[in-house]
Amino acid sequence: VEEDGEKYIVQENCLYRKIPGKELYKLMNNTLPRVDSSERVIVKINPLNSNELWLGLGNHGLFYSLDGGANLQQISHIRRVEYL
Repeated sequence: VEEDGEKYIVQENCLYRKIPGKELYKLMNNTLPRVDSSERVIVKINPLNSNELWLGLGNHGLFYSLDGGANLQQISHIRRVEYL
């Protein structure tokens, strides 16, 4: 998923962030609920703060981070996300 020039990949239970200028990805978080390839994954980044990340994981709900994805908090009352 690419948003505002930042590129992220969610694979199984891991979030990866592309390293700028390289074809490498850094593991940011490996504590996500397991996501399969049929589930919709949505990433939104605050255009004023690239470390503020919102992550919609379909049936697993909504998560946010203030440190680029290293620490994600789930919004407990949101159980399903189809779009952000």
